[in-house]
Amino acid sequence: MIFSRSHAGDIAIIATNFTDADATVPFTPPASGQWTERLEGQASFIAAPNQEVRLTIPSNYGGIWTAG
Repeated sequence: MIFSRSHAGDIAIIATNFTDADATVPFTPPASGQWTERLEGQASFIAAPNQEVRLTIPSNYGGIWTAG
């Protein structure tokens, strides 16, 4: 499950994986630019406008990315 939330110009992407296997999924971020992963700090990425990226979510875990 992947969803995004925004408030006062700040945007976050939240992804969860409730399966027993890592999952790599396509996702188009709601904004271009630098996205920093906040749980482990190792899956950050840069997205161009309307660019689809592939996020790998570890099994039984998740990720949180913020723009900026």
